[in-house]
Amino acid sequence: MRECPSFQRTRALGRFQPLCVLALNLFVLTLAGTPARAQALSGIAGVELTADRFEVSEGGKVLIAQGNVRASKAQTEVQADNVVVWPEESEMYAEGNVLLKEKNVLSRAERLLYDWKDERALILNSELHWVRPDREINWHLKSPEVERRGPDVAEVRRARVTTCNFSSPHQHFSASKVVFRSQDSVVLHHALFHVHEIPIFYLPYYYRDLKYPWPWFRMGAGSSSQFGQFVQTDLGFEVYPGVDVFFDADYYSERGPAGGVDVEYESDRRIGYLETYFIRDDGEDFENVPLEQEDRYRLKFLHRELILDGDVEGSNAGRWTADMEYHQFSDRGIFQEYFEGEFVEDKEPENRVFVKGDWENTSLSVLGQTQVNQFFDQSQNQQRGSSQSPAQTEYLPRVSLDLLSQPLWDNRLLLTFGTEYSQVDRRFSELFPLAAVDSLSKNREIQRLDFQSELSAPFRAWWLHLEPFVFNRETFYDELLAEEEGSWRTVLGGGVRLSTEFWRTYGYRNERWSIDQLHHVITPEVTFLSGQEVTIDPNELVFFDEMDTEQELDRVNLNLRNLVQTRRGGTTINWAEFEVQSAYFPAENRDHAGKSWSNVETDLRWYPHPKYYFFNDNEIDTDPVEFDVVNIGGSYLPRPGVTLTLQQRYSRDDSNRTIVAAWVQLTEKWGLLYQQDYEWNDHELFDQRVVFRRSFHDWDVELGYDVDQGQDERVFYFFIGPRTGALMGPNRQRGSSRMFGRNADEYGGGVVSPQPVKESP
Repeated sequence: MRECPSFQRTRALGRFQPLCVLALNLFVLTLAGTPARAQALSGIAGVELTADRFEVSEGGKVLIAQGNVRASKAQTEVQADNVVVWPEESEMYAEGNVLLKEKNVLSRAERLLYDWKDERALILNSELHWVRPDREINWHLKSPEVERRGPDVAEVRRARVTTCNFSSPHQHFSASKVVFRSQDSVVLHHALFHVHEIPIFYLPYYYRDLKYPWPWFRMGAGSSSQFGQFVQTDLGFEVYPGVDVFFDADYYSERGPAGGVDVEYESDRRIGYLETYFIRDDGEDFENVPLEQEDRYRLKFLHRELILDGDVEGSNAGRWTADMEYHQFSDRGIFQEYFEGEFVEDKEPENRVFVKGDWENTSLSVLGQTQVNQFFDQSQNQQRGSSQSPAQTEYLPRVSLDLLSQPLWDNRLLLTFGTEYSQVDRRFSELFPLAAVDSLSKNREIQRLDFQSELSAPFRAWWLHLEPFVFNRETFYDELLAEEEGSWRTVLGGGVRLSTEFWRTYGYRNERWSIDQLHHVITPEVTFLSGQEVTIDPNELVFFDEMDTEQELDRVNLNLRNLVQTRRGGTTINWAEFEVQSAYFPAENRDHAGKSWSNVETDLRWYPHPKYYFFNDNEIDTDPVEFDVVNIGGSYLPRPGVTLTLQQRYSRDDSNRTIVAAWVQLTEKWGLLYQQDYEWNDHELFDQRVVFRRSFHDWDVELGYDVDQGQDERVFYFFIGPRTGALMGPNRQRGSSRMFGRNADEYGGGVVSPQPVKESP
């Protein structure tokens, strides 16, 4: 057949007929006006063809169909207004509202040349959609010309590729050439990433496996009084199901270029996160602290593994898990300087491996823990009053076996037993001035063997639950503080636990406050503990952890818990929770520095209405009676899209801060966050933050201003990133928060809601 010059490129597709022949045949068909028929007349093996009208020309070598044309074979279907078919060559030309369906690929075009035998095609002015029913994200492609080279391969020139199904996508790649393997991968040549029509970054070559989602991208820029002008960019990919890789590239005009590679992974049996960050720093740290070195880095690795779960070949093998945590810092300042949010809110970094197995009422655990860096050390005097002292001690290793409440004598007695072997080590930094007692314990390595047991006899007396108990602890130290030879320490004691529970259900209902009955539970608990015969004074021991603090002690612990439950939306929730606890010391001079009572601690959580949340935590000194700590506040949701929060934090002789925040959804797409932290003792606005957010189909854009008086820091920034609901800003937080938790506040999500609970008696 003859070829029009404009279609000479179709030689690569086979012997497609020229467009000029089609135009001639359609002209003849229009004049002929043949009667309408709807029959299968394609002449191509396996292809069914239906239309309103048909015309046969050139002695049966050409078939012309008009009106609602549909051609189908197996999983392939072509729909168009007009079609010309060459049966001998198994070829077809279609135009007018062309729709091509192939497996999970849907193509819309103006014109189509299709080879049914080899499944090759030329698709003109097309929009292709790779639809994957098992994935939330699909791929969409628009191009003036798509060349299909087989059933699953397409080559595209001057294309736009996106996962946004809008006609004007919010983000897309433009590329000079795209090669799609519809069941495998996509390759982009000279690709430029756009947000709307704004170019963001360029990739000369980009390969993407279609089994994985669209890339994750975040970018921002701003100005900081501490770091100068800065740019932050994050690019993330899922490189394997459940495995994400993030590339961080930053620049600070006062510091220099910085970057890192992060990996986050998760499956049914494991979850983990690796973070790296490096900067060639030529500035100064907070408070003008000079740098210890220019090449600075941070390495962080967290991993959790489910080793074994359940029975193995009929034996009760239990559940075994392992946690690993590793940190490394180039110097003492980089953690606080570049990871301030994590430095303030997260637990102290630890290098450790912890393996634990649980079955029935028994557990076995092994802990190996070493120093992160020497500059995380504390002096021994500081450790004695520090709740974080275990983070300062090395365990090489610590092995523990515990048995919990094993019934004896027809369940009349309960035995709790634990044993532990540990090799503990302390290595202090030379930067700390150590007191005389510390100098004796510096760089000490001691082995300990500990046995502790408790025998209790629980019983009920009317409405009371009583549990008298006796306990014994035997601990061997191979060396004491004064470098004496090892010795056994014995601790003997006993006590009684008393508890009961009262409850009552009230039939009160209030639709306005979403109350459907109130179930009130009161649980008082009293524990008397007496520890006697402590054969070694704790001041004679090298202090490593709480095991070395045992001393003679008489104490009465008092605890009262109130729980009020109601039903909302067919689910039982904790409507209010209030707990108060304290301790009484009969021998106050010996046990509690002359005070008969410890601080009274109270904890209140109240959800009076789906729009309201209230909390209050207090620590009250009893001699004299005064508040040491007060933390009070709440949230209010006056209407959807508006969240107001107020919090007062008071610590006697330390700080008195008021924190207010408001998230307002101004329109469907625009939101505003305002937050401030005022310190009343210094009459100083400690922290202030204003953020405007613009939400798109799958992107969030933020414009923010932060003032941190504590660090003398002012930051103005602009960020764009995926729509996640959490405010972005310059501080990165990704995988580690899902593993070990953080207490970062997020606004815009509404009032904190109580979690559904099981029914109480």
